[in-house]
Amino acid sequence: MSANARSHDFFAKGNGRNAWLTLMIPAIFALALYCVPLPQDHVLSIHESVLPQTARTMSHNGDWLIPRRDAIAPWLENPPLPQWVTIALCTLADTCSQAWVARLATGITGALVVLLVTLMAARLFGNAVGLLSGLTMATSYEVVRYATLAEDEIFLALTSATAMTCFVFAEFGMSKTYSSEPILNRGGASRVWGSRPWLIVAFFATAGLTNLTKGMGFGPMMVLIPVFCFVLLSWNRARFRRYLWAFGVLIFLLIGLWWPVAVILKIPGALEVWVYDLFGRASGDYALMSKPFWYYGIALAQVTAPWILLAPLAFVATWREAFYNRHSPERFLWVWALSVPLVLSFFSGKHHHYLLHCVAPWSILAALGLRHLGCRFAVITRSPKAATAVLFGFLAVIYGVLLSTHKTVHHEDGVFLRKVAKTFPSGPFLVDQSVTDLHKGFQVQFYLPDRHTRGLHNLSFLRSSEITQDRVYVITEHGRRGELTHFGDTRLLLQSEKTGRQEGPDTLLTLFELTYHQDLERVATAKLRITPMQAMYRSPGPVLE
Repeated sequence: MSANARSHDFFAKGNGRNAWLTLMIPAIFALALYCVPLPQDHVLSIHESVLPQTARTMSHNGDWLIPRRDAIAPWLENPPLPQWVTIALCTLADTCSQAWVARLATGITGALVVLLVTLMAARLFGNAVGLLSGLTMATSYEVVRYATLAEDEIFLALTSATAMTCFVFAEFGMSKTYSSEPILNRGGASRVWGSRPWLIVAFFATAGLTNLTKGMGFGPMMVLIPVFCFVLLSWNRARFRRYLWAFGVLIFLLIGLWWPVAVILKIPGALEVWVYDLFGRASGDYALMSKPFWYYGIALAQVTAPWILLAPLAFVATWREAFYNRHSPERFLWVWALSVPLVLSFFSGKHHHYLLHCVAPWSILAALGLRHLGCRFAVITRSPKAATAVLFGFLAVIYGVLLSTHKTVHHEDGVFLRKVAKTFPSGPFLVDQSVTDLHKGFQVQFYLPDRHTRGLHNLSFLRSSEITQDRVYVITEHGRRGELTHFGDTRLLLQSEKTGRQEGPDTLLTLFELTYHQDLERVATAKLRITPMQAMYRSPGPVLE
């Protein structure tokens, strides 16, 4: 760190306690920003509805192991750690039926991610860069987006950031003078079965925890890719052997695999879903997400906006250390920032939110670029705190306005469902889960009273003997009214003005009153099993005949 740069480390003075309190500022700022849209209670989108609805179902049925779409169908797209966290907050709020609870959970999670990035950057480059890194992370587009949505992406950002924080604190000391020897490798603790420092233990444990947060195998990749690449590129035999630890691998496997193993033993066909998701994305069989190799090069600009503009300055300021000092923080940032997008580019299935988990190094690079730029202006040099407050306050106002006014494309359906719940509070409601949008059923069920609502895998399940009422309310697409007539007499009661991105009157979400035919043959469904692939409509059936 140059003398000029040190002069701008305006948190260098003061005791350690005050410095640590100062490093909390970005997380507090982030939490305040992410809570801005909560009072508006915006309608959940169909993707947002998955986490709150599966959490509510899990809370009501008491099955803490298996997330479920409804009482019958398992929903094994992702592990249940986000549901557990959401339910914990629901317990404190005494409700699992309000969208703001799930959004508050993601907001708190996002603020914790910001705190960890602040601590990592402070460890690597000092408190001033730590503060700026936290603020740039808090205001990066993709972070703001997923810290204010009731989705599980931000939870993986937290577990992966926790693992990377353990790695940073294990690898890099408090001094800017870094040796090529492992800092915490004292006492000869490098044998495969030997002991390791607690930070190394925590690294393996939190790396395993990432596998309980999102799709099988994906979470650990967000940690192991940059760590492996950095250890390899900064080659040191002692350092490499420190992570070649049998007990660490065992800890990683025990934490990361206990849930999938338990689910495989309990739910036949669970493994098929995960193999389809993981290898389908890699091979291109998952056609809906297939993107060209260069996709992440463009997506990165969106994910890290607006701070990607400072990346060239950061690279100019850090390239010498990154290239010539094999164990420098600069090289670590370069490897972390570039390795994840590069490796993921070889997978055919791509999505911009996969890059959310590598925004952290880009935020720290942006902070270095911002400091490098600020040193060129006398007004910033004289009042760095004021300049920082003005810049990020301005961004907070812009984000606040956008967050307060944004409406999802599924807003009209939410208005319709709220009206349905208010008009017919006791139901009983039967929700057709097989409508065109895969996740639409989650949104429908979330906005209806849980005690009076039942999911239908498809309309043939209207034959279920578990349905004992003679008259029910069925929510499905308008174009499926003809199918309903096979089961009874129908009457259209209410209809949504617009359903998602679907076009045409037949796709409009509609409430029908269905009065059953007296002679309708019923089918017992108490022992029926819907496989995980069928629950996600990736395999046909079952159909009640």
